[in-house]
Amino acid sequence: MKCKDLLGALSEYLDEDAKRELCAEIERHLAKCPSCKVEVDTMTRTVSLMRHLGEGRLREEVVIRLRTRICTRHD
Repeated sequence: MKCKDLLGALSEYLDEDAKRELCAEIERHLAKCPSCKVEVDTMTRTVSLMRHLGEGRLREEVVIRLRTRICTRHD
C-alpha cells in the first residue's frame, strides 16, 4: 500500500467501516511509514475530539480540507 492509497481509505478506516483485510493492510503500512502514522494519529484525535463535542462526523468540507492537506504533504 502506498501513502496515497492509505489516504483514499482513511475515512473508512477511521469510521471503522473498512473491511478487516483493508484494516490489516493499513496497519502494516502505518508500521513502516512514520509520516502516515503521524497523519492518522492526528486525524484520529481530531475525529475523537469532534465526536466528544457532539458532532457525529466531521463535516464533509472539513474532511476534504484535511485530505487535501495530507495529500499535498505526500506528493
